[in-house]
Amino acid sequence: MYKFQPIVKTLVWGTESWVLSGVPGNESVVVEGPDAGKKITDIFPGQFPLLIKFIDAHDDLSIQVHPDDELALKRHNCKGKTEMWYIISAGEGAHLLSGLKEQIDAQKYVELVEKGEIVSVLADHKVAPGDVFFLPAGRIHAIGGGCYLAEIQQTSDITYRIYDYGRMGLDGKPRQLHTQEAKDAIDYRVYPDYRTHYVAAPDTSVSLVSCPYFKTELLELTGPFARDLTDCGDFLIAIALEGQTRLVRRSSCPACADEVLTLNPGECALIPGPAFGHSRSGNSADAPSSLSVRPGLSADDHSSFSVRSGVSADDPLPFTAHPGVSADDPLPLSARSGVSADDPLSLSARPGVSADDPLSLSARPGVSADDLRGVCFEPVGSGSKLLTTFVPSTAVCGGSAPE
Repeated sequence: MYKFQPIVKTLVWGTESWVLSGVPGNESVVVEGPDAGKKITDIFPGQFPLLIKFIDAHDDLSIQVHPDDELALKRHNCKGKTEMWYIISAGEGAHLLSGLKEQIDAQKYVELVEKGEIVSVLADHKVAPGDVFFLPAGRIHAIGGGCYLAEIQQTSDITYRIYDYGRMGLDGKPRQLHTQEAKDAIDYRVYPDYRTHYVAAPDTSVSLVSCPYFKTELLELTGPFARDLTDCGDFLIAIALEGQTRLVRRSSCPACADEVLTLNPGECALIPGPAFGHSRSGNSADAPSSLSVRPGLSADDHSSFSVRSGVSADDPLPFTAHPGVSADDPLPLSARSGVSADDPLSLSARPGVSADDPLSLSARPGVSADDLRGVCFEPVGSGSKLLTTFVPSTAVCGGSAPE
């Protein structure tokens, strides 16, 4: 698991904290643990697909729109930008703009921008903590002053600024507008509701947004919550909103301690999923927690599963082939002929082995001792609140997405 150094940007309207970024020139750096100092690109080769921000708006942001993938590829040779907002706190009168409230076309849009009246046709929403807005590429929007929110978006820094209230930038000059570029990017349709509605529930995953680019859930915790990672593909991102949370990843190595990371509000963690392979996050293939069985490792090595007759060293999961044990069993506990309870290769599932035994699996409330594929979220104190998000292999666009 990885936590990163925030990249803080001071802007004319407030501040942004980029807590997980693969944007070229703004790559996140691991802040603690054995991989401290590594960039996200060292951990996730290629373009990391999501950008996670905390936005603190002291003043209104510019009215803007983002291109979709097709237009962004054509114009900028990059991805478009679909995003979502979760309101963490809101000052008195806090609001934001999202979508059109009146039907207009491209010609009318240009006329309104030239007259400084584009705000008159935009849907204005008063906001409160817990409000969620999904913003597919093409939707005109602006965050209002007094909003503090978490933003999840595609990795793209392409923004078409439509209107900026005539103010100056930090350099004392007017900020550039992109009236013409935005004209072809805007979705001119009017939708009945631009908010994302959900029913909050404690100690369970509540779905907020599901689209081809990310799937986001809300966790409001009063006690430990186990999250299986088998549906997360490459990774799960945990974004801390309120309270402190301990993340506990159960070790795949019987002799290794669990991996623990603490998140405070305004931080996020990258939790590798099944597509990262069977090694624990942050460890190389030679680390003692690796499951890979390699030539030269003896059956007494605590980090390996014994290579015995009929088991190939190239098998990524070469479980011991003993009578009565299926090779398809993902967790073949040591209940095999000829293997004693003292065998260092056996998984601790024996009477008399406590949860504090270094060879035992994490025995916490609500966490199955047989599940080595997940992460446990443990609130510190009275409770905590987080978002989790990942890139789904298949998803139906949800939230307020157009049909």
